Amino acid sequence: MVKIQSLLTSLLVVGAACLSAIEVSAKPDNKAPKQPAGNPSSQPANCTAGSVTAGLLAYTSCIGSFTGNDVTDGAAGGGDDPLLDQLTAGIFGGLTNWSLLEKVDEPGNGSVLSWTETSEGIGKWSVSTPITSPFVLSLKAGNSWSAYYFANPSSLSITGGLWNTLGVSLAGNGNNGKALSHASIFVVPGGGDNPVEVPEPTVLAGIGLVAASSLSRLRKKPA
Repeated sequence: MVKIQSLLTSLLVVGAACLSAIEVSAKPDNKAPKQPAGNPSSQPANCTAGSVTAGLLAYTSCIGSFTGNDVTDGAAGGGDDPLLDQLTAGIFGGLTNWSLLEKVDEPGNGSVLSWTETSEGIGKWSVSTPITSPFVLSLKAGNSWSAYYFANPSSLSITGGLWNTLGVSLAGNGNNGKALSHASIFVVPGGGDNPVEVPEPTVLAGIGLVAASSLSRLRKKPA
């Protein structure tokens, strides 16, 4: 009998210890994960979070953010410029005849395009010659870039506007955009008229059949 009581006592002690361990493991860990000192984490950004204007116009649409460079130094097109590749593929409005007007790395430094940063991630941009065609303003901050398309359907004379990098790359706190690295502007020479679409072969064949049928009816009509 004594042995049985001793065994029961041991089982109760072991059970209590197990329950205590389960309770400890179930408690939430309220400690925040440690960030590396001096290396705040970057937050992902979506271009739609950014506010980019051209006079009274808001941007029509945007793409980004993307990692890397939008424009490669010393190159003006082809496979060297990721953004221009997308533009000439018709990413915005189906327009394909884009060209790089200018890329500017330094605030206030540019023969056509200039920009200033009033505070980190916020500033103004301007051009020395008014733009009346569709255009794209691209912003690079941190290791990311986003592009903002202005259709400018009324062919307004655009001379500048405002920008921020909330849609490009966010600072570690996630509330502010990073400082602007460079800005690039692309235009559509000649006003940006959409190319005339050529009908598909099946459509052309259908038009031919209708025309042939109409001609046959006319020939069968009595004089």
